[in-house]
Amino acid sequence: MATLRIEGSGAPVATTVHLDDLDITPALLGLKLAIQPNALPHVELELELDLHPLGQIDVDSARVDLAAGTRDLLIKLGWTPPS
Repeated sequence: MATLRIEGSGAPVATTVHLDDLDITPALLGLKLAIQPNALPHVELELELDLHPLGQIDVDSARVDLAAGTRDLLIKLGWTPPS
C-alpha cells in the first residue's frame, strides 16, 4: 500500500503531493479524496504524464524509453516494466 502525503497552505502554487517518497506534483492535474466511515480512504489522481507520443509504431523494431520520473511513478502505481 502506498503512502500519499499532501503538504502546503492550500494555495495551488504552495501545495506538494508525494506518493511514497516520489514528488508527483509536476504531473498532477487533480486529486479527489473520499473518506467514509469504516472504509479505507479512496484517492483518485488525475495525472498528465509526459510520454512523448510517438504515433503508431511497430514495438518489435523500436525501443521506447520513459523519463525516469514517469517510470518511477508508473511503478509506484502498480505498473510492471517489461523485461
